[in-house]
Order: sequence, then structure tokens, then C-alpha cells
Amino acid sequence: MTNHDETIQAVEAAGQRIADAITPFVGTPGQDAAGGHVGSLTEAVMGMTASLMHIADAVSELAAAVRDAGADAPPVCGPTQNTPE
Repeated sequence: MTNHDETIQAVEAAGQRIADAITPFVGTPGQDAAGGHVGSLTEAVMGMTASLMHIADAVSELAAAVRDAGADAPPVCGPTQNTPE
């Protein structure tokens, strides 16, 4: 067997390990924090992505609220009307 053949076999084996990790397995799927069922790495990553998108949307809404209130809000740093001198 040549080094080339060994390299091809190693790549094939690595590809199979990846495929095994991302395809559903035979058995009982696990349950995630949101109550969903997770039977593969792919499903787990998809669930994490959905959760991160919800977090990003919430941060975006908070940022918009801060921008909207910016002109009327007291300064965050420095003296304010309620700060003793």
C-alpha cells in the first residue's frame, strides 16, 4: 500500500466519522432544554442556532430602545440631576 492509498483511506474514514456524527442514530433521542428531541449533532447545532438568533433579536431590540431613548436619557457617565456634587 502506498502513502497515497493510506491518505485516501484516512480521508474516507474521517468523512465516515463526520457522517456518523451528523446523521440521526438508531436509538432514543435526547431532550434539549426547550423540550425538543435531539437525535444527532446536526439537530443539536440547529437548536443552538435558533436560540442564538432569539438572543440576537432581543439584543437588537434593546439597542433600538436605547437609541430611541438616547436624546431624552440622562448621561450614563458624569453628574446627573440626582447625583450629589
